[in-house]
Amino acid sequence: MQTIFGFTQLTSYMQKLKSDLPNRIYDGLKSAALLIEKAAKENIIHGRAEWPAIKYPERRVSKKSRTQATPLLDTGTLMCSIHSEVEKTQAIIGSGLKYAPPHELGTTRAGRTRSTTIPKRPFLTPAAKENIKEIQSIFVKKLQGKL
Repeated sequence: MQTIFGFTQLTSYMQKLKSDLPNRIYDGLKSAALLIEKAAKENIIHGRAEWPAIKYPERRVSKKSRTQATPLLDTGTLMCSIHSEVEKTQAIIGSGLKYAPPHELGTTRAGRTRSTTIPKRPFLTPAAKENIKEIQSIFVKKLQGKL
């Protein structure tokens, strides 16, 4: 943190901060987005206690899937699809896969006949909520110029 004496120094500091602020915000968003992205991937890898167990119809599920410890980790495609994009004042974290939202939010209209139920197994929402304190800390440090 910088100590400011007098109006001239204050004006100079404010001009510097004004020109540097967009970069600090961008850096904070990028760090926060990467943190959430990593936490979401860990949720998929390790699963979450509140997720319902997966039910395996014999015809449709591979033997590999039946041995997986977590319901959302089969081929790793969902996990690898999670990415983030940062724009000037926002970060977007998610997956472009069409089956990601049904797994995050749950649905009763999945499959070819729209009659398959997929229970809610959120991986992104908890990643953001459980890291809110660390995200706040990241922004405070970035805005202060400490990171």
